[in-house]
Amino acid sequence: MKNNEINQNFFIREGEKKDREDIIKLTENIPSVAQFSRGPLFFKKPFIDYLLADDLVSKVVIFESTSGRIAGFAAAIRNPLKFYLRLGLRHPLRVGLIMFFRKAKIFFANFIKKKNISINKVFSEPVWSKSTDKIARVVFIGVAGEFRERGLATELYLFLAKILKKKGCIKIEAHIDGNNPLSLKLHQKTGWKIKKMPEGDYKAALELNNL
Repeated sequence: MKNNEINQNFFIREGEKKDREDIIKLTENIPSVAQFSRGPLFFKKPFIDYLLADDLVSKVVIFESTSGRIAGFAAAIRNPLKFYLRLGLRHPLRVGLIMFFRKAKIFFANFIKKKNISINKVFSEPVWSKSTDKIARVVFIGVAGEFRERGLATELYLFLAKILKKKGCIKIEAHIDGNNPLSLKLHQKTGWKIKKMPEGDYKAALELNNL
């Protein structure tokens, strides 16, 4: 896979299966917009394996040029419904548990805050666009702590957007944790349209037609 130099210190390229262990280590040590990065290890490793193998997923990695250490990783899924159906057929129990605890977390967080939010609203999906090959959804973007504040997250998104546009995507969507102000700032800075959701998190969308 061709390496694209960002500057004399870092290069960026599409992610490959050989990056598995580097990506696992990265996801264990950084916060991100990804749902799976907050999940248990028994689900995280097979999920990463599937991300790296599935043709619906576009992956981007940044490495430090001198040491070869991974500095950042981003992944987005085209046609998320098809992807998660495939994943659910392979790991039905794991996917079911993750989805249950994710929804339970939202419900109890709002119950504690005494917000008036219905069970139906909690167990429905956020306001995502229809699942097609032209819409991609971000499942992970993150930069290791020692490499932050160097514009690498922006580089990840720019490179990922170019790859997705070549594959026919017209829009990328992302979920932003309401307790992650750095992620919110990144998406605002890079031109995403932000919408706050009832439970306090955010949905972001980036149109690719103008890139």
